[in-house]
Amino acid sequence: MEQLPDLAMWSLIVGFGMPPIVAVVNQPRWPGWVRALITILVCVAAGAITAYLDGSLTDRRWTTAALIVGVAAIGSYRAFWRPSGIAPAIEQTSSPATPPGPDYHH
Repeated sequence: MEQLPDLAMWSLIVGFGMPPIVAVVNQPRWPGWVRALITILVCVAAGAITAYLDGSLTDRRWTTAALIVGVAAIGSYRAFWRPSGIAPAIEQTSSPATPPGPDYHH
């Protein structure tokens, strides 16, 4: 029996929950390409962990899980996490305070 539906289901669930986790790592002041790279790396790792926990850590299954996690993470971020303000608030909270610039006067 093919295990793909179970792996796909878990990958979707994991992907939906990834934006808050990615938001803890990403920093608002980083360039967009760095933020995108961090998102990809975290989603690939989450896909590998999901495939491993499903008992199907093979090349094809791992790739499938990583892609599903990534697509679900991007979709849920755009549809829910960003509009709700939750992910941006997590990014702001987890970012170190920016030191004052040269124009700062006490």
